[in-house]
Amino acid sequence: MKRLLFWGGLSAVAIAVVGCSSSSPVAEAMSVIADDAAAQLTALYPPAKTQFAAATPRDGFGVALLARLRERGYAIEESNRDGTGRMKFTYEINADSADGILTALYQVNDELLSRAYTANAANYAPLTAWTLRKGNIQ
Repeated sequence: MKRLLFWGGLSAVAIAVVGCSSSSPVAEAMSVIADDAAAQLTALYPPAKTQFAAATPRDGFGVALLARLRERGYAIEESNRDGTGRMKFTYEINADSADGILTALYQVNDELLSRAYTANAANYAPLTAWTLRKGNIQ
């Protein structure tokens, strides 16, 4: 599988998620995935009681994801250091262009949440259920 930290070529297109009124198919797909992630994180971590420490996003998907989380009531400190009392939050997008499968990974402290998506028409749809792995993640 080809690894993509989503700040390469597709990220320039995905910036349309937050910046443009007319959006591309890739930007719309990233918006759907950001909405899906925010809904699942809300189900697992109560917004009013959870504070995330996240690196400042360098791509449109990260900006959209953190915006969705803030809309749901999360306190998010954007910095490159861990905040005391805050849960460390990171994300990664892995894409396999050969078969059109995209995997979204979200790490909250020592828990890893993931879901695979498949391309259909001009959008991504969930391919798997959410997977939550707890413990020593490397």
